[in-house]
Amino acid sequence: MTREEYMKKLNEALSVLPEKTQEAARNFCEEMLDDRMEDGMDEESAVAAMESPEAIALRLGSEPGESIDMGNLKLPNRDDYLQFARLADEALEGVDKALQDAPEPEKEENATPEAPEAPKDAESREAPGSSVPPVPPMQNIPENIRGIVENALEAARQGLEMGSKAMREAGQQARQPAQDGYEQRIFTCDADALRGVCLVCSNMPVAVRPCQGSKATLTYYTSKDEPYQAGVQNGVLMLEPLGKGRSGMKFSIFGLRFFLNHPQPTAELLLPADALVDLTVRTTNGSVKIGGFSALCAVDLQTSNSRIETQALTCKSMALTTSNARLVLDQVLAKQGIAAKTSNGRIEAQATGAGNDLTMKTTNGSIHASRTVAKGNLEAVTSNGSIQTEQIDAQGIVLKTSNGSIRGTIHGSPEDWAIDSGTSNGRNSLPKQQPGRKALYVHTSNGSIQVGFEG
Repeated sequence: MTREEYMKKLNEALSVLPEKTQEAARNFCEEMLDDRMEDGMDEESAVAAMESPEAIALRLGSEPGESIDMGNLKLPNRDDYLQFARLADEALEGVDKALQDAPEPEKEENATPEAPEAPKDAESREAPGSSVPPVPPMQNIPENIRGIVENALEAARQGLEMGSKAMREAGQQARQPAQDGYEQRIFTCDADALRGVCLVCSNMPVAVRPCQGSKATLTYYTSKDEPYQAGVQNGVLMLEPLGKGRSGMKFSIFGLRFFLNHPQPTAELLLPADALVDLTVRTTNGSVKIGGFSALCAVDLQTSNSRIETQALTCKSMALTTSNARLVLDQVLAKQGIAAKTSNGRIEAQATGAGNDLTMKTTNGSIHASRTVAKGNLEAVTSNGSIQTEQIDAQGIVLKTSNGSIRGTIHGSPEDWAIDSGTSNGRNSLPKQQPGRKALYVHTSNGSIQVGFEG
């Protein structure tokens, strides 16, 4: 089976699950396939080593095609239910009263009985699953009570629509149990008066996006078990746990079923694209995504067991920290330094630059750096993972791994670099020692080194 075929079957198997669960499962499986293929597996072998899509869907709480037992669902809103019940009762009472009070139509002697006309509209049809009894065609109801019947039928129609809507909403809630009990809050303030933003939460994804105007808008979710509050303190927009709730505490449980089957609502911050603020995010078991800013100050993003993605932004400095997940830097420019650290996850840097040092460190994960530069030192350090570069440049470069290969290109000519390289049980395209004006350190074990120079 090809990768494309596997992902197609996975999408079909997950289709009955909540959208956030589907997205998380897809991302997880994509990363698993990437990692296996980076470790040397061909596409077919990597797919064969994966759990079947059906087993994943079953483990996440629902078999493919499984339907929801509507009898076990609760209506999402008590007022909607009462309104629906009242309208349905009025319909039944109105129709029953109208039909009981209707005088018998006078029969003309020797009149030839006409065949009853077939119903022409919804007024004469019984709604599937409704308790409203079928009624005769309107032309057979005397004019003096026809208005009562019409009103009763309209009330029944409204009631059935409300009931259907309520049940649909209940079905959505049943498919997303993690959303139950959460209340959405929106906090808005003047962004020009801010000097910083600090978002502290737990088990919750965070997204920071640009907006027009001069307002900062924070949308977040609070609950009885995980209460949060937002406000401005000394010029800093804060999101923090309230009281002794579980929010803000590090959650140590780790498992595919827990994280994928308990998606949390996302905290979203909208800031002007040119906002001049420090940005700090602290969360756990939730992804962090930020992009589209041109003047941020210090950016410090931290989570666990979830990825961090940064794209198209300029800042003073940047620190990214996670575990068991990927770090992505795409078109990021820091006037000072960039530090990216993870474990058991890959680091990707593309069209990224630092005015000072740029460090990328991981364990059991690969590092990919393309068109990435630093005016100071550039370090890519991992273990049990490969390192791949494309046109990277810095005053000093360190590429170090174990049990992985190092491949790619470095900007400039070989004579520019003082080279220190070595490997065991692998080929090495670089000289072991060479003098030069810029330092290049390339070492691995049980892997090959295939590094060239260009431009």
